[in-house]
Amino acid sequence: MATWAGLQCDGYSFGYVASWASAKDGAAIVRRVGATIQKTAARMIDRLAPEEDARETA
Repeated sequence: MATWAGLQCDGYSFGYVASWASAKDGAAIVRRVGATIQKTAARMIDRLAPEEDARETA
């Protein structure tokens, strides 16, 4: 979502999310939360710019 919107936050976000991996069941947490984030971001982009998605898949 941030990349789509032109925001640079990967330097902060990656480290923040990677820190969760040290928790008990950290890998499972990262996978579960990552999947939720991807699904939510895709829905937001679809609603914000449905015509762009149609052009990219055509």
